[in-house]
Amino acid sequence: ISDKLRNSEYFSLEIDGYSHNSGFEDETNIYIKYISVSSSTLCKTCDDTITRNKGKRNVTILLGVFNGKPVIGNFEKNIYFCRNCNKQSVDRITNVHDHNTVSNNVTKYAVKLLAENNSTYSQVARHIGISVSTIIRAFDQTDFKEINLTDYSNIGIDEIRFTKASGNYQCTIYDAETGIILDILANRELKAVKSYLTSNFQHLEYLNQDLWITYKNAGIAANADVKIVADMFHVVRTCTWAFSRTRVSHFKKYGNKTKLRWRTLNYGLSKLDAQSKSIVKYKISKDQRIQKAHHAKEMFMAACRSKSKYDFDRIYESFYRYIIKHNLDEFKPVIVMVKNWYKEITTAIETSMSNGISERRNSDFKQAKRNSRGFTNLPRASKLIKYRINSKIMPKYYAI
Repeated sequence: ISDKLRNSEYFSLEIDGYSHNSGFEDETNIYIKYISVSSSTLCKTCDDTITRNKGKRNVTILLGVFNGKPVIGNFEKNIYFCRNCNKQSVDRITNVHDHNTVSNNVTKYAVKLLAENNSTYSQVARHIGISVSTIIRAFDQTDFKEINLTDYSNIGIDEIRFTKASGNYQCTIYDAETGIILDILANRELKAVKSYLTSNFQHLEYLNQDLWITYKNAGIAANADVKIVADMFHVVRTCTWAFSRTRVSHFKKYGNKTKLRWRTLNYGLSKLDAQSKSIVKYKISKDQRIQKAHHAKEMFMAACRSKSKYDFDRIYESFYRYIIKHNLDEFKPVIVMVKNWYKEITTAIETSMSNGISERRNSDFKQAKRNSRGFTNLPRASKLIKYRINSKIMPKYYAI
């Protein structure tokens, strides 16, 4: 048995009460023979010490994985007979439950693989050579340190279509500064979100969110003094949608071929290189209606890039007058949106906060969902995704 195998971090070859006297390796596994050296054990029924030997029993235990190969221990146990209760008991193996054929070190290793490689239960089970149910049971029985929600007063809130077991959408709560997943609610309905925030976030100072009134009302219910921060991505998107509606309706009516390279038209000019700018200017110069709509979009984007409330008000006022003057009806929903969310938009501009880190977490959820071909058990899926993401940010809470 090599020194590397003997010093593996995932399992120990030395097991109390047993000696390993031989071993060999084939193409798929590593085998080690263990023989009991004890002369007594505790009765499994009355817990008395018993010494009467009644024979031998062989048990195979998965001890760990080394260089991708399962390390299998073949244990020769002593069978003892208890005169008090007339029951038989066998030697116990350190770090292995009586009814398991897998050591605790193996299950810990499996749980680590779930986070380190973003693997599914099936992938980890195939890699180690144990059943999927053993992996799931080991993960369910793993306890992690509870996150203290009172430490977080600046949170982000969003929804994700994670599992349909309890609703079409689930509500996700994040720390807006670090991206730690604080919790995942079964649904995004007002009653559920309001109850959760009221119970856990009465100390809430900032709530970063998209433009959905339910989250706003729930945050105010938790703390009337909370500052709602509108995510500027959704604010700008309202305007780009208005420009797209203008372009599409105009294309259908007059046949102006603005369909070509339409994505470039949606981008802000300040984000484009010289070649793309020249293409955009050439395309919009062909039609006055598209040119006016594009100018309105650029004005609103400039307002959203403001660094102060004063600058936003100044540019937005020009945008508002321009929309009314040129009858750009497709942009009127933008005016309604700003009217309804003015305070939240200016708070985002003045604080430079956003819900971006929460939005980016959605890709982690989608990746986990694709890998697993979907989830049906929300508590287990929530625990898994929190373990994968949070263990990289705050490993002390998820030490195994």
